Amino acid sequence: MKILILGSGAREHALAHTFHRQGHIVYCLPGNSGIQKIAETIQDVNENNFEKVCKIAKDLSIDLTIAASEKFLANGIADVFKINKLRFFGPDRKAAIIESSKAWAKNFMQEESIPTARFVISSNIKDAKKQLLKIFKEGLGVVIKPDGLTAGKGVMVCDTISEANLAIDLIMKDKYFSDSGNKIVIEERLIGEEVSLMAFCDGEKAYMMLPVQDHKRLYDGSKGPNTGGMGAYTPVPFLDEHILKMIQEKIFDKTMKGLIKNNIEYVGVLYAGLIVSGRSIYVLEYNCRFGDPEAQAVLPLIKSDLYSIMKECSDRNFSGNIKWHDRASCCVVMASKGYPGAYQTGFEISGLDDLSENTYIFHAGTKRSYGSPYMTAGGRVLTVCALGDDLETSRQKVYEQIRKIQFKGAHYRKDIANNKALKLCPS
Repeated sequence: MKILILGSGAREHALAHTFHRQGHIVYCLPGNSGIQKIAETIQDVNENNFEKVCKIAKDLSIDLTIAASEKFLANGIADVFKINKLRFFGPDRKAAIIESSKAWAKNFMQEESIPTARFVISSNIKDAKKQLLKIFKEGLGVVIKPDGLTAGKGVMVCDTISEANLAIDLIMKDKYFSDSGNKIVIEERLIGEEVSLMAFCDGEKAYMMLPVQDHKRLYDGSKGPNTGGMGAYTPVPFLDEHILKMIQEKIFDKTMKGLIKNNIEYVGVLYAGLIVSGRSIYVLEYNCRFGDPEAQAVLPLIKSDLYSIMKECSDRNFSGNIKWHDRASCCVVMASKGYPGAYQTGFEISGLDDLSENTYIFHAGTKRSYGSPYMTAGGRVLTVCALGDDLETSRQKVYEQIRKIQFKGAHYRKDIANNKALKLCPS
């Protein structure tokens, strides 16, 4: 079948890789220099011109289109494809509000009795600082989030009232996140283990994928600023069958029922960022698409035909049958020095061709002229992924692969799947 993927990151590369290894013909708009090795990339087209994108899909006789980035979905690309009678996998604009407005999502969770942190919502600075006092707890602090989209970098964890007031000023006064910060959500800070669960949705039910633990902080030991993600792994040893059943029933089932009650037909990937505290589970946030780097960790393990899953979901008749390889996966992001702040690009990357078995490199911030070496061209440059019979094996393999790759200023965490998961593995 012919698949069109919209986007240009490592998540899109992982999707392209999955469709390619399963025998499909893949196109990517605009794609990146790594994707070019396995798919035809479509350049010099405004990806935000949805009518033009639809025309390309028609001209290429595309069987299914997927937009992996939230910006396409929040802007209504699924609606445009539906009008043009083209198959698209992903929520429409109405459904994408579950990610595009954190305030809407928090109110929705409260209305549907979906467990989440206590919160307040505010749209002006004076009120926000007043409301802050209702949530702040000494020793725990608060989490402050802009209401709108922030490419996964909008979460601000504040340990003191002073830090929280500075965060409010940064978002609402200084417009650090532009108009996404016109309204903010202030939440109590929950203590526990963060995990990510993604599910395929067919408008009625949500079918969970493998659980993942992502590492958001820049430095080892989960220190430093939040990023778009520095690495991820699966399986997650502390999530037993009982907890996974609770997540299905108390989170995904209730979410889908609530969306239907709100006349929202949700088709696509639904991502739930969770915190597990003992035997209790809370939703931190929803996303309306695959996570990054969660997708890079999970997709190499899918055994079922991904196109068939997405087609059946899009046609509202998914069987719910998903098969996975019984292996562990660990992926690590290699970033430019200075990320997530200012960084330099244009440095040559070496060591990309010396790949070990069951090891993959997904490109994000790279570029390449014909016949020239790959160069850095972004903050998160590469995601390196390895599969193994267990977490320890996959972790060792991924770091062995990373040591072969070099570029000036390369930064990566050295504790992915180590500081949490392996300590919890049964001996």
